Amino acid sequence: MNRFLSLLPLILAVIVLVTLLGLHGWLLLAVALHLRTVAAGMLPFLAFLPWADRLVKRIASNGALETADRILYAAFGSFALASACAFGFLTLHIAYPAVLQITAGGLVIWHWTWWRETLRQILQSITLRNRGVIPSSEKIFLTLGLLLAGVAAVMPPLDYDAHEYHFPVPGQYLKTGGWQAFPHNVYAAFPMNVELLYMWPLSAGSTAGCTVVNLLFAMTTALGAWRLSRIWGMPRDSLLVPLVFFSTGLVIRLTAQGSIDLALSASTMVLLVAYERFREAPRRSGAVMMALAMGYAFGSKYIAALSVGLPFLALLLADGGTIRAKRLLIPLLAVWAGSAALYLPWAVRNAVLYHNPVYPLLTNWLGGTPAFFDDVFRRAHAAPSSEGAGMLWQFAVLPFQKSLAESLPLGFSPLWLFGIPAILLAPRSHPAYRTGIFLGTAYLAWFLATQRNDRFLASLLPLMALAAAYAIYPAGSALRMNTFSPMLRRLMFAVVAFQLWAAATALINSETAGYLMTPGLEEEYLAERLPHYRAITWLNRNRDTMKVRRVLFIGEAQSYGADFDVIAPVVFNHHPLEQGLDRSVSHILYNGYELDRLRKGYGPLGWKLGDTLQTWIDQAKDQSLQPLFDAYPQNPGRIVVYEVK
Repeated sequence: MNRFLSLLPLILAVIVLVTLLGLHGWLLLAVALHLRTVAAGMLPFLAFLPWADRLVKRIASNGALETADRILYAAFGSFALASACAFGFLTLHIAYPAVLQITAGGLVIWHWTWWRETLRQILQSITLRNRGVIPSSEKIFLTLGLLLAGVAAVMPPLDYDAHEYHFPVPGQYLKTGGWQAFPHNVYAAFPMNVELLYMWPLSAGSTAGCTVVNLLFAMTTALGAWRLSRIWGMPRDSLLVPLVFFSTGLVIRLTAQGSIDLALSASTMVLLVAYERFREAPRRSGAVMMALAMGYAFGSKYIAALSVGLPFLALLLADGGTIRAKRLLIPLLAVWAGSAALYLPWAVRNAVLYHNPVYPLLTNWLGGTPAFFDDVFRRAHAAPSSEGAGMLWQFAVLPFQKSLAESLPLGFSPLWLFGIPAILLAPRSHPAYRTGIFLGTAYLAWFLATQRNDRFLASLLPLMALAAAYAIYPAGSALRMNTFSPMLRRLMFAVVAFQLWAAATALINSETAGYLMTPGLEEEYLAERLPHYRAITWLNRNRDTMKVRRVLFIGEAQSYGADFDVIAPVVFNHHPLEQGLDRSVSHILYNGYELDRLRKGYGPLGWKLGDTLQTWIDQAKDQSLQPLFDAYPQNPGRIVVYEVK
């Protein structure tokens, strides 16, 4: 085809875009705002990637590292270095926005020659690559999935946990510059590698930049899944694995949320790729990356012990024959020691701030301050109660319920069910067998030891995508299913198209489309969607005129965005009102909707403190409280800012 004709669609698209921007100048501002969001989210990645790449090269001094492995390891290493840098700044008590911005900008400038050479190599590889090898259908659907994930990544998160602790905790660190205890937020004691990454975009004033970080984790996960598919023997020029991954509704949802679960997905992929490479040839690079992947996961969320650590241990036990034959036991013990060492700084922080290295866990034996409602906490995070045949039935049926009945619009993909027979019939010597051990153990731990939240299976999402692709090739020939492979492939693309459509309809509505296409600011978008945030912004604007000193939240624990001194106890922490209203409190933010939800949401024992708080409000609002602002006028009196008389 003539080169001009092949570029004609792109030329026409550019002409249309320029025309639209000329007729509607406000689009330029919208584009600029989203570009700023992307830049803020990519800040830690861009700043530390050159360092990570050079470290990976130094670790793999024998030059035996493949290009795909090097890119995967360097990308993941950049996240670890950025988190470690923020940890160091907090320890030195200099973690202020200006320090982080100057550091990141300085590192990008310092490594400019590296970036210039890397970009030249990328352009050269694109020019030399045979573009006709990868099936067009895979490129089209993967592009659509990436576009949808990109849309999710530039919108400010609305989920509860993000505004309760994922964002307020690092935001408070940026205000004080150093570590501090949070006596009214038990979640702040969790290890927070990913929240330390969030500090970089938050230092640039970008909330949605944190979801761009999630997108980077998702892309790293997809790269790791593609690399693992090559180890499994799948074709090099196939994008089916990342395609299935990015068409999964739950991946899109986790990208749009302020959660940290995609970091566990990326850690899992780096861990398994590094193990398979280490198993082939015991090299230092594989051992270091296994330790880094597990250490970063353990330092991101306690549940990583169940979703990453325990399944990997089961995989090693199942692979014990090869480990003994190749004398890998001592190196693998060193890997576990290294991962524990990488988690150790978080244990030290908790020992200093909360007098318990794993607070809020094991408080019955190790204690720890501040105190919280341990029984309510354990009950809220425990697995649903069931016994005998009922539990066995749930264990067998739940994967199908999650993948079929509950999969749309932003849930699991039913496609991974295609790969179950192929994995179960894989020979013990094949990587699919070991991955099946990992997947099965993680599911068992999730079923028995957690409240079965979808997010806690995030580490398995890339493995599910891998299983789906494995059902088509090369498992088709291995299982004598050649006749069915073309049919499975067409069915897979049909499901992918349907999933992308369902996710798009759930993600893009009149409000989100307005934010994407108009120059709306993050604060305005959040205030429109979250009534409690509307109250917070009102207090921010009137902080000086209303002489706001300290604001006590009742029923509401989402304090992100507050530019004033705030006390926002989560449901598991004791509330200051148990000791009476402190004189330092000048205002109260009351959320009756949340208070009612919390009072009804914690099992048959209820939440007695919620009844006490509601009684106090009912008595005080007629005596010592003056309403100033109603954040939800559609139902007056439910979300109100009060002044203490």
